[in-house]
Amino acid sequence: MSGLWVLIACTDAGPGGKAPGLDSYRDSKPVESPALDDTSGDDTAAADDTGTTVPLDAPVVYWGDLHSHSNLSQDGCEDPDDECVPDGDLPGEEVFERAAARGLSFVGLTEHTEFESWVDLDVGEVRSIWDETLRLVHHSEDTGVIGIVGYEWAAEPITGYDGSHRTVLLEAVQPCDAYRVSGGRTLVQPKVALEREEYVDVGGALASDPSALALLLEETAARPGCQETRVVSYFHHPAFTPPQPTYWSDPLNDVGDVVVEMLSEHGSSECADPAMPGCDWFLREEYIPEGSVQTALQLGYKLGFVGGTDNHEADPGSVQDGPGPIAHLHDDDGDGVLEARWQDYAGGLTGVWSDAPLDRAVVFDAILARNTIAASWPFERVLVRAVALDGTAYLPGDDLPAGSYLLEISLPGYDYVAELVDPMGTVSEPDELNLAEGEIYYVRLKADVDGVEQRVFASPFFGI
Repeated sequence: MSGLWVLIACTDAGPGGKAPGLDSYRDSKPVESPALDDTSGDDTAAADDTGTTVPLDAPVVYWGDLHSHSNLSQDGCEDPDDECVPDGDLPGEEVFERAAARGLSFVGLTEHTEFESWVDLDVGEVRSIWDETLRLVHHSEDTGVIGIVGYEWAAEPITGYDGSHRTVLLEAVQPCDAYRVSGGRTLVQPKVALEREEYVDVGGALASDPSALALLLEETAARPGCQETRVVSYFHHPAFTPPQPTYWSDPLNDVGDVVVEMLSEHGSSECADPAMPGCDWFLREEYIPEGSVQTALQLGYKLGFVGGTDNHEADPGSVQDGPGPIAHLHDDDGDGVLEARWQDYAGGLTGVWSDAPLDRAVVFDAILARNTIAASWPFERVLVRAVALDGTAYLPGDDLPAGSYLLEISLPGYDYVAELVDPMGTVSEPDELNLAEGEIYYVRLKADVDGVEQRVFASPFFGI
């Protein structure tokens, strides 16, 4: 900043409300890959028609989807118009090509772990879901997208634990099999979908609660044939049932996470009190405030924010197309034909800030440092940071010494409103950040995109 401290001005957002339904999005085109304009020789990037700028020394934001599925998951539905069969010869064949077409920089392929194998009944071919995930990620860089090996761990409700769902991401491209852990399958039955796909349960590593999962992942590196790799594991859709909320007060959920999923196709898990200002967005009736992100912050969890689509049609980052289908097949209209059901919202994305060229290690560095944002739209340029009086700049997710800071907030090209929010849901103007030890604040942006309200949730600033 070279000694210049500026509060970036913003204009009022357009109409608020929930994301539009499927019909209004289905024909929209992908957004191109986000990039900063060439600003060489300028003190700041050129101002746009909203009067906002991005400083020259600002890090670039890269967008990705950390939570996506193909037909390798038992509720995947790659082609809802053809009874949910895979689009290619095998499930997931187009997943990273589709991500590249949407301009994503990284994608986590996070299939469910309730089953071990996918069977094509047409030819009798058995495919390991884990091996297919590794194969697809291995070839992802051919598309220009950084593929991340992952899975969805889901605890079925059992005695003494109410269940939860977690995303697990691994930095290694070829991690050993022991890193794949299931979450209890007593209530899950093998399923035949439309006489083509059969999901076979053949056992494997098992953890019945998040604490047991964390311990297994920690111990895996010491197993014969395994090598240590960085692991990111976090709760997703924590405030919604179905599928399953997270109860932050349960000691089994205190597992050392660094991030939490703020929004997905299930909705936004932001608010501890849905009646607070701004909390009626991406909200379903089956909302559990005890699982909200704000509840976690109130209890002292230091969590950055990530987003994912939880897309089940092998189309990561498809926030421009509205909700996606899942292979919960029902004859809802009584015509005798089973049809896929659709999720509720368009979902979210994860942005990571970096001064370095992006690779898999940089993505994990940013997530583990909580230097992340969750958003419902892949904004081309976005900046949120706090600047101390000595010029030191801090990114969302950072620990800040107690004191006063000026906030730099920029979303060029859009009409938007910026809000400073505390864990209780209290909203104030982001003119200055006065941060005491132990205090937490995060920035929420409401932007008008073609008359629809989209949002950005920057990870909190933590006072130390």
